[in-house]
Amino acid sequence: MEETTETAVELAELRARVAELESRNRELAAIAQKSAAVAKTRPYWRAVFASVLIVVSVLLAPIAVLGSWASKNSICHLRPGLPFRCLKARLPRASGR
Repeated sequence: MEETTETAVELAELRARVAELESRNRELAAIAQKSAAVAKTRPYWRAVFASVLIVVSVLLAPIAVLGSWASKNSICHLRPGLPFRCLKARLPRASGR
């Protein structure tokens, strides 16, 4: 008989705990709905600004790489105070010489 009484008490405690947790869950769901409504009213200009920055960086990255490569591999150089002159290309020499 003691086990049935203990089981009944434990069952009552568990039901009370479930009811408490369900009420807390409803409170948290209401808070989440309020915060979701606030998040939907966020200004759209941030997304537009971020998109513009991404597009500009995607367009400028290949130009920067090409410019860097061209400056290292250029045959002609423009130097301040000197006329535009072209130098010999640095070609690999034949191994037999």
